[in-house]
Amino acid sequence: MNTEHEYDDYLTTHHPESILLHQIEWMIFGHVSFSKTISHEKRKGPRVRRFAGLIIALAIACGVKPRKLVFFQNNEVKPETDFHHIHFLLGPHGLEKFTADEICDLLNRKAAEFQFDDCKFTPYDPTRDGVGYVTTRIFRTLDNGQRQEIPPDFYLSDALTKIIQEKEQP
Repeated sequence: MNTEHEYDDYLTTHHPESILLHQIEWMIFGHVSFSKTISHEKRKGPRVRRFAGLIIALAIACGVKPRKLVFFQNNEVKPETDFHHIHFLLGPHGLEKFTADEICDLLNRKAAEFQFDDCKFTPYDPTRDGVGYVTTRIFRTLDNGQRQEIPPDFYLSDALTKIIQEKEQP
């Protein structure tokens, strides 16, 4: 677990899920963006389906069942531009025979093939606190000047949920 943050202070700027996610080994940190048309679509279905397709394509290319992949997904919006994108963390579970760079290259090829917009996939670097980045609380400024928190739109893969449940058992 990342212990450099004071627990109470950390939870004022990050969602509680981050505490659990710091206990997981991660391989890849990434984000995917969509064309302007898809990004500004009010329904999130097209974005979620495209990202799911990317994850399924990765699993197939690596010879892993998609449900075995460990990943955390944050469907995020930048309130000032109404721009939607997805940040995610991918664990090494089931991908042990591949290097992080190989997985990043594969994700880049598939993202181009699926015509994603701006994407970035990098090997996970624990010193850069990718968990903190994907679980940061986001606020919008209302017309009256008050800040309002945007509810998180997180997705934990079934394999990640299983790992977390195992860690919580005595």
